[in-house]
Amino acid sequence: MSRRLVGTIDLADLDTLCELRGAEFLPYPLMREGGSPGPEAPSSVAARFDDGDLRVFRGWIETQANADVWVECRVLYRDDDIPDTRLSACRSTGLGFLAAQQPGQNLVDVYELSPPDIAAAIADGMRPSGPGSHPHVVIPKYVNYFRESAAESGGFDDLDDEDDYDVIVRADRPALEQAATVRDADVLALATVQSRCEPARAWGVDWAKDFLVWVQLDGDGDYIYDADFQHAVPATHETLRNRIEALIEADLAESRRRGTR
Repeated sequence: MSRRLVGTIDLADLDTLCELRGAEFLPYPLMREGGSPGPEAPSSVAARFDDGDLRVFRGWIETQANADVWVECRVLYRDDDIPDTRLSACRSTGLGFLAAQQPGQNLVDVYELSPPDIAAAIADGMRPSGPGSHPHVVIPKYVNYFRESAAESGGFDDLDDEDDYDVIVRADRPALEQAATVRDADVLALATVQSRCEPARAWGVDWAKDFLVWVQLDGDGDYIYDADFQHAVPATHETLRNRIEALIEADLAESRRRGTR
């Protein structure tokens, strides 16, 4: 997999470019950190985008606005000193881009890559450590939330409001009995990955749509929850990439079915 660095953009500039194009928010999960300087005048940013230093991002911005598929990944960590990993990708016919926010910074590195390489690039950016050692695991803290509580609460605002690990995974009793129980404290990282074939209506995960959940356990390895969120199974890099690719392919198929792409 090869990719080319297009450039590094300040989130203040990206925020202004989004506003100029009618977007109400940054691409999820990109987020401006506190204490950042105020935005530059929109006219100045527009001029830089038309014929200045921001012109190099035109292909990415236009693809972001009119993509066939968008892919969003956010990794949250147990250690509060480790900033979230925030990855936003988009693809159209013949063009693919990956935007990776620098950890804890208001800067985003933008890469151009082949559209079929997006799943692998997202998987790489999650920094997998290798598959876990248990055939199935259940984490008590993550029981009875993702699907059922989302329907009751109307969303998962806690996760998008930076309250790490307020996310729990549903598991039925047979799965709980058959799987190894993992201590809550052993979860080093938790990630959500989602693909979309329609523009986002809000900043955050669309909890009514398919997504995958990946966890990394201290002293063990990586796991991905099954589609029903009953338990998690060991995840190799290939497994992770294939699950992300399946999300993307499903959205491409949906676009073709609707005749929108």
